[in-house]
Amino acid sequence: MSFSYDNPQAAPGSGSAFSTPTRILSDSEAGPPTHTFGTVASGPSPPTVVAPVLRSITGVRELVRTPADTTALKNWCDRVAIKWRLTSDQLSDLKQLVEQGASLDIGHLRICLWNQTTLYHLLNKVEAQAIEYEGFKTTMDEVQKQVAAAWAPSKAEHTTIRVITRDMLISPTHTAYTLLSLDVMDYLRTNQVKLGLESAFTTPAREECLAAVVKKKASNARTTLRASLILSIAGKCTKPLEDTTYDILTKLRKGGVGSASDAKADYQIVIALLRRWTFEDHWQGTPAMQEYMKSLRCEEDGDCEPGVAGDQALVAEEESEDEASGPPSKKRRYNSAESLVMRATVGKVAKGEDFFSRMDGRWQASLGLWGLNWKESEMWKRGQDALRADERQRETTREGERRREKARESERRRRK
Repeated sequence: MSFSYDNPQAAPGSGSAFSTPTRILSDSEAGPPTHTFGTVASGPSPPTVVAPVLRSITGVRELVRTPADTTALKNWCDRVAIKWRLTSDQLSDLKQLVEQGASLDIGHLRICLWNQTTLYHLLNKVEAQAIEYEGFKTTMDEVQKQVAAAWAPSKAEHTTIRVITRDMLISPTHTAYTLLSLDVMDYLRTNQVKLGLESAFTTPAREECLAAVVKKKASNARTTLRASLILSIAGKCTKPLEDTTYDILTKLRKGGVGSASDAKADYQIVIALLRRWTFEDHWQGTPAMQEYMKSLRCEEDGDCEPGVAGDQALVAEEESEDEASGPPSKKRRYNSAESLVMRATVGKVAKGEDFFSRMDGRWQASLGLWGLNWKESEMWKRGQDALRADERQRETTREGERRREKARESERRRRK
């Protein structure tokens, strides 16, 4: 069977999808073969290929692209480029598509150009946002640097640091008071996630700022403990061990005193030892104690001015002014026994002689002999000795108070 084309435009390779259909010829109509293998036979020439006729998509009408149509399409591209704010290169690409789409229907070509324009518009927006993001990122980097330089713990973080510092100071297992800030920093660094302090350890600058805050909190906590210990043994406001323990736990322990079962004997033994060492190192035999005892003897003998002796020990200071400013004035400053012993534990002292350095030395010597296990017999024995010594000291103080009160009563009767 042979094939023939009734319409030369339907020949293979014509490229037209809208040519007239072909008819298949039978063998009788086609005739004998025009050639055989091995020889070249003469016969009819092959069909001529004719260029396809441009037609619309529906194949109804023929397409004839005129120069005016091409110019109109390019002008339309100019208007679209202005509307969507395309670049000159993108507009040039659209006009190239107009030239390349010469075989397309004008409506179809406009749809293709519109889709390409939309893609260009989206691409331009993405690029613009990328440029803006780079500028925003640069600004944010600068802001982060400024924030990191000016970072400070929040109010809640200050409270967390203060509570942890005070609780660690009064803990029975903590015996290095001068190293309190370092121990607190180690605890905060280890538990930063649980405590919500991750941001404080992101940069060295923030960590240094946090260390300064911890150091100040530790100093304030030590001052509170030192004042509580001194005021519990000096002056007219002395307190028994039970009241002192209650006051210190209320001020320093996390959660306060807690329930009766929660107030363990460990705290009371530690406070008894601290009170005893405070009395021995900073009160007994010190200039403050001598001044205080002198005022008591003065009161008992009746040689002091009214209102001068007793717990309000007198330190009179005369401040003379220039003669041109008037007659010299005299001022009297009354120092209580508490202020005398407090003054002896602050200010410039020799290294290692301050209040808590001496307490650390006491602990080191004691731990070397006893250990820190309060349940061990030796440590428990030392704790009980401290409790008995505290009770004896308290009884001595009460006896002295009774004698002074009796002397004051006798003095009032004599003056009447």
